[in-house]
Amino acid sequence: MNYLLDTSIALAAIRGRPDAVRRRIQVVAADQERMALTTIALHELWYGVARSATVAENTARLRAFLSGVDVLDFEQEDAAAAGRLRQHLAGSGQPIGPYDVLIAAVALQRQLTLVTANAREFSRVPDLAVEDWTNTPGHPRR
Repeated sequence: MNYLLDTSIALAAIRGRPDAVRRRIQVVAADQERMALTTIALHELWYGVARSATVAENTARLRAFLSGVDVLDFEQEDAAAAGRLRQHLAGSGQPIGPYDVLIAAVALQRQLTLVTANAREFSRVPDLAVEDWTNTPGHPRR
């Protein structure tokens, strides 16, 4: 299985807490499964670094984290899928955040399981496989 980490899980991994996230990432890495991050989530992480009081330290921590994950560009096909998804969710009265729509579209387009601490938000997205590693590691939560 291949995983797309959202910003909440990437932050947990960088911070090393909760322990459940750290342990699950170790298992996934040991199993040589693919973990990826979108450029959208990467933007959010760099914004957090820029806002922090310890920019140099947090830059080093982010770069270390990035050495263990693939970074997926947001492509034209992802943009088209995100537009359709955003319209569907808005039309059904269940919109999600604008960055979350983009991240969900990448996961759907590439058939990746989205890992997030915000499973409730992403559960609104049809056909999206979602896992929350902050609770019961490795068990889908919809």
